Amino acid sequence: MTTATPLAAALAATLLVAAAWSLGRALAQGPWVARTNHLLAALMGVVLAGLPLGWTLGPGLLPLGVFTAAALWFVLQAMLHRQPWLAGTGLGVAGGVYRAAMMAATVWILAAAPGGASGGSVHELGAILTHLAGSIVLAFAGVGWLLAAFSASRGDANAAGVPRSRGVHEALMAVGLALSLFALV
Repeated sequence: MTTATPLAAALAATLLVAAAWSLGRALAQGPWVARTNHLLAALMGVVLAGLPLGWTLGPGLLPLGVFTAAALWFVLQAMLHRQPWLAGTGLGVAGGVYRAAMMAATVWILAAAPGGASGGSVHELGAILTHLAGSIVLAFAGVGWLLAAFSASRGDANAAGVPRSRGVHEALMAVGLALSLFALV
């Protein structure tokens, strides 16, 4: 990724707004698991926003380890979603798998970024196509979150809508990841 481009500015702005929302939720009252989840999302946003500027979470493989552990944390929550200590997270199976995939995408982006663990071989055709496909999927995920947040019938008691603030937050994170993958092309 390069600095001082419109893509880098859009990426940083998108992810920093999402990270600020996550940090606010992490500092709010609530179950420790939910606050931890929001803190991990905030960390993801800040680290990815700083990537075009050369910021890192730490030396070598430390960032990859942190986000791999975060992905496993969300897989654990998906598997154990009925446990009482996970009450109040609002994730469930699908949410846990989705968050695990977001953290796994972060690991991929950090490894594939210039200076990352891949050693700069990300401009091969397979990597380019993977980054483009991932960008498209994540852009659709962002649209899906916005649709879930804004198109639910607010008058229907049976409608399972997504709160607007969460839908916008998740859309920003998905679009930020999409921009991060696209910037690797």
